[in-house]
Amino acid sequence: MVGAAEGGAFVKSTVLESLRNRLGGWLVLRLFLTLLGLLWTGALALVLLDAALDLPERARLLAPGLLGALSCILAGAANWRLGKFEEERVARLFEKTNLALGNKLINAVQLSKASSSTAGVGELLRLEAIALGRKAAAGVTVWPAVRRGTKAAAWLAGAGFVAWVVLLGTADDLVRTVAPRFRDPYGDHPPYSKLRIEVAPGGAQVLYGGQIEVRARVKMKRGEPDITGMSVPKLWLVAQSGTNSLRTVMFLAPDKSFFQSLVNLREPASYSVTDGRARSHRFPINIRYTPQITLVELSTVFPEYTGLPSRAAKLSPDPQALPEDTKVVFRVTSNRPLKGGRVTLTPVLGGKSSEIDLKTVEVPQGNPSASKSNADSKGQAPLVKQAHIVTGAFTLTEPVVFSISVRDVANLDSVDPAQGRFNILPDERPRLFVLEPGRDAVATPTIRVPVRVEATDDYGVARVAWLRGLNRSIERPFNMKLNLKPGPQSVEATGAFDFAQLGVREGDVIEYYFEAADNYPKGPNVALSRLYRVQIISKEQYEAILRQAAARKALFEPYFRMDAWLRRLAERARKLDQQAQHGSDAEQKAAAKETEALAEDLAKYEKELGKLLQEAVLFDVEEAFRNTLVAQHTAIGEARKALKAAMGSGQLDLKKLSEAAKELSERAQSGNEDIGQPAQQIASVARVLAKADTFVKLAKQQAALADLLRRFSDRKGDLSRVEQMEMDELSYQQRRIQEGLRSMLDSLPGLLSALPDDPQYETLRADVNNFVKAVADAKIEDDLAQNSKNLSALDGKSGYTLAQQVAEKMDRLISKCSANGLLPDAKQCLHFKPTIKQALGNTLEQILGAMGASSGNGQGGKDGYALFNDDVALYGPNVELAGEQAGGRGETGQAVTGRAERVTGDTRDPGLKQPAIQPRVRLQPDAKFPLRYRELVGEYFKVIGETQTQEGGRK
Repeated sequence: MVGAAEGGAFVKSTVLESLRNRLGGWLVLRLFLTLLGLLWTGALALVLLDAALDLPERARLLAPGLLGALSCILAGAANWRLGKFEEERVARLFEKTNLALGNKLINAVQLSKASSSTAGVGELLRLEAIALGRKAAAGVTVWPAVRRGTKAAAWLAGAGFVAWVVLLGTADDLVRTVAPRFRDPYGDHPPYSKLRIEVAPGGAQVLYGGQIEVRARVKMKRGEPDITGMSVPKLWLVAQSGTNSLRTVMFLAPDKSFFQSLVNLREPASYSVTDGRARSHRFPINIRYTPQITLVELSTVFPEYTGLPSRAAKLSPDPQALPEDTKVVFRVTSNRPLKGGRVTLTPVLGGKSSEIDLKTVEVPQGNPSASKSNADSKGQAPLVKQAHIVTGAFTLTEPVVFSISVRDVANLDSVDPAQGRFNILPDERPRLFVLEPGRDAVATPTIRVPVRVEATDDYGVARVAWLRGLNRSIERPFNMKLNLKPGPQSVEATGAFDFAQLGVREGDVIEYYFEAADNYPKGPNVALSRLYRVQIISKEQYEAILRQAAARKALFEPYFRMDAWLRRLAERARKLDQQAQHGSDAEQKAAAKETEALAEDLAKYEKELGKLLQEAVLFDVEEAFRNTLVAQHTAIGEARKALKAAMGSGQLDLKKLSEAAKELSERAQSGNEDIGQPAQQIASVARVLAKADTFVKLAKQQAALADLLRRFSDRKGDLSRVEQMEMDELSYQQRRIQEGLRSMLDSLPGLLSALPDDPQYETLRADVNNFVKAVADAKIEDDLAQNSKNLSALDGKSGYTLAQQVAEKMDRLISKCSANGLLPDAKQCLHFKPTIKQALGNTLEQILGAMGASSGNGQGGKDGYALFNDDVALYGPNVELAGEQAGGRGETGQAVTGRAERVTGDTRDPGLKQPAIQPRVRLQPDAKFPLRYRELVGEYFKVIGETQTQEGGRK
């Protein structure tokens, strides 16, 4: 075809369109035959493969889809390839198969795509060549070009067709067996086999928990006679129930059949029979259910005195403890409509069993807007029976074992009863805590002593009585007002001893205790506190206690404080000197201002030092300390004047500043060597001796306790009320001795670790460690713990025997731990300058006396009512000076009023000479922190360590 175009004529490239269409038809035919052959052969292969291998369900489900997907892929590929057959490719294909065509077709196609701008001879020849190619294409035969491929596709399709015809003609049963397995992959379609397994009874229905016998016979297909059982080696019975499966061998019967039983069937199941290859159909087994208990709910209504709300919960398999007279309501749910049920109660301690009937429940109809004709006369909704629920109730009066069973409307009883046990939860005695004072006390005649008691009970506290007497007079009961916190289970009562109104005198002893009763209607249960005592002391005795407590609390504390203060001032002076010598102009101006502040702080230090020198001397070694401080006081005054002179001309005098800094450093060094280090070492040794001497006091208390228990040596139980109170008091004292020993043993390692690391202290350290080991070897702590249990159980005979044995053990160890025994070793380890050594004198004895140790000059707890005993509360004016003895302490062992104890730090000034004996608690000397903060951190960690050691026993 020729058409006009701008710049010349052109011919549309449709020279071989007819030839191309004919070729496309043959290619479509070849594709059809190929797909048909592939589908036939693929389907045949799947059928034969499933017949041979018993393909799984998922494979059978996916196989047809895979064949279809493969056909679509082939069709798409063929279509894509057909689209690639352009006229040039078609021309070359036919010119290759028909050599007589030469280049006519390709020339025609190529010239048809070209154009000429002139209408001359060239254009005419081009058109003639195109026409010649079109004419040659019209006479070309397509078959030779597609013959080979078409024949192959035809052979493939024919072979597949013939194979299917042969299969259907010779093994149609195979096709009938396998075809449904692909149409319904998850259906019950047994795999192909030459055997046919007949099963009886097929589908069945059995009673819940019953059994079924399965019989199977094996036959050949195509109507052959039955084969003998011996021709089949084995048959298996396969059962499936939910996610559980069972496979068991079947037995051969005399009639050549196979049999097996499925027993205890409780859920719907299915079964089949197989020989490993052939399989029967799957047959369902339906369960005829007997009633099953699916849920048991308990509603408990507690007695009114308990104050507990009603509770509903599922039945627990564990035994449940409930208060006596609790009403228990059972609510039993079943999977079947119920006629009734029963609960069998069997007493645990023996007795006749009883039964409680369970009845169906009637509740109002769910639709409250029921018609008036269905409503009763009161306008209430009609009652509807809940067929699956029965209820029953009983009152718990003794421990019982129960068994619950139900019966359905078909008069079938449940097979598995619900069982359990109820125990009686006893009403416990109240617990009584005396929070204030919480221990024996001494007080002045005009003070007011607060009293605070807390009582707890499992259900409720009815009353708290306060019984008290003066100088062994008759007890006077007083019912205290109860404050609930937050309910009756925990109450608090408060009161006070107002000695000014009571008119007590020095030497009077007030004994008191508390009684708490609960609200148990068949009781009540009563709890008694131990007996407490308050002794009235004179003003002179009270002041002696305060002086001793103050001395113990402030052991060398002023000297430690002044030493740390001076070291901080010396460090500031050195920094100012360095800043003024090498700093910039701005830094020098700042140093000048800081020098003025330093001079003012030196004046304050000088003033405080003067006050310290005016105070009374408590210990001999303080005389040496004061001599050092007198020289230091003079030197500090000179240094302060030097700093003032350095600023006198308006410009900082560097030379005078350096001299003042040097003087302060020297005084800080001498003060640390002559006061700080000796005081620290003396205090560490004294604390060890005082703590070790605690064992002597505990041994004396244990001996006194054994003497008091002597009159109970033949008693075990059957004690009067007064005797029980006395035994409780002795049990409390035994626990206090045990706690005191534990506290002492826990604190000794920490106190030893505070001693300097020097060989001269090894003797003292070894003596104390040997003592601790001796206490552990004697098993005194174990004996004290056991005896506390004996006394709590009111076993006076065992209590006296063991208390006497412990007292004898402790008496044998006194020589190893007393301050007198350790004092020589302690003095030998204190090596100081001659001036300090000479002034040491009786310092250790004096310190131990202030601490209440037996080797001191004081009475050490022998004066009156144990004035120096830490376990006695102290009441009077300025009582905060007494430290941990101030006020009362609860029975938990925690002080009611807190105490604070300052412990000196062990950090060292890097500008001073380091001591030969390094302390245990210290920071790095070159740490980038001011001395004051290094000292505070050191003190903090030491306080933490000592607090844990001291309070470990109480916790």
